Amino acid sequence: MKPQSRRDAWSAQQTSGTKRQCDEEETPKSYKLYYAPASASLGVRVILEEIGAHYELLPTNIEMDKSRSQSHLALNPNGWVPVLIWGENAMYECAAITIFLCDRHPEAKLAPAVHEPERGLFLQTLVYFSSAVQNAFQLDYYPDRFADTPATEPR
Repeated sequence: MKPQSRRDAWSAQQTSGTKRQCDEEETPKSYKLYYAPASASLGVRVILEEIGAHYELLPTNIEMDKSRSQSHLALNPNGWVPVLIWGENAMYECAAITIFLCDRHPEAKLAPAVHEPERGLFLQTLVYFSSAVQNAFQLDYYPDRFADTPATEPR
């Protein structure tokens, strides 16, 4: 019988429900997050903390008149945050990342499971927050993105 690799052993323990700390060499669920303070990426960072995931912050600029890195724009041509990277994969949009992380880490119990009746209300509330409430805050925080303000008007 072939000996198990460390990653295979870790996977076997995870599927059997046994928890153990993994060292830095074994981070099968590690992430990178394009992040900017005072942005929607804060919510994703909080979720990463709550699930206890290994992650690295990739600071980026969200000011409209400043450029973003080519690596960031390759993943999200809009240059927005958050952008979550895991392995060779990446995704953006805060609500999508939230659902992804909650589903990928059910042990954290941050969201109802797919088969639970409360799941519908969870999704409804999350999408409402992401599409309505967050947009309302953007109008307040970044009015210059939505309307020209004459130089003589106070900001």
